[in-house]
Amino acid sequence: MNLLGAQSCIVIALGSILFLKREAKPILYHRFLKVTYMFSSDDLDKLEAKINSVEKDFAERISDTTIVGEEAITERLLQTLETSINGFELSYSASSPFVGTGGSSISKNTAKLQTSRIISPRIMGRSTVAKGANSEESISGADAVIVLESENPGIEAHKGFLFQAKKHSGNGAFRSIGTSEIRDQCRKMLKLTRSSYAIIYHNDGFCCFDCKDINNEKWSGFHKRKSISLAKVIRLFMMCQVGDRQLNAIDKTSFKSFLSSKKIDQGLVISAK
Repeated sequence: MNLLGAQSCIVIALGSILFLKREAKPILYHRFLKVTYMFSSDDLDKLEAKINSVEKDFAERISDTTIVGEEAITERLLQTLETSINGFELSYSASSPFVGTGGSSISKNTAKLQTSRIISPRIMGRSTVAKGANSEESISGADAVIVLESENPGIEAHKGFLFQAKKHSGNGAFRSIGTSEIRDQCRKMLKLTRSSYAIIYHNDGFCCFDCKDINNEKWSGFHKRKSISLAKVIRLFMMCQVGDRQLNAIDKTSFKSFLSSKKIDQGLVISAK
């Protein structure tokens, strides 16, 4: 098993604010010990495969009309994701290069501290309140919020993302969607966080799109060829490439506070004890 195969990692700088290490762009910490936790790629592959199987099951149920309607699909999907992911075990390895003073670069020599199994960060989700002129959905543009919570020893992370869901109503294969409604909802979500997605439910599965795509002046809609799977989004979520640490709880009080807070780009920041 390749324990260092994950392309992204959780970084803890003792005595410092915690940021994420970008690929090939190490962050420098002056006079601090940096501890890097990297999840096993093999385990992330298994988790992604598990979510893909959930998606396949949902596609079949949408196709045979066992489950219908965007709200019903979203509610059942959130419940199933929680059941599938929570309790899943991940391997991680930890290493700790020392950082020099005065902005010197991080040493290439890293000491492997430990390899262990931990319970996967917990996934929680709920649909937003849709009714009313000042409802959660009308303000945020989101149909649902998903939050990741990890309280494993030495690793604490609370972050989330928003998504707007649409059910593809055509009988044929999904190719694209570009209504003004979904564009406006994406704009609302992006005003709150860069961690915003549009998810299309259809008979062949789910297609996910990064809402930031609408900022492209040539955007003409969300096209299937540019979609990513829901499993990939969750994988990136686990790898700390997706998520806003200000969106750290799903209860109504916390979400109301999030909606009223000043937007700060927290797309690559998590918290630590």
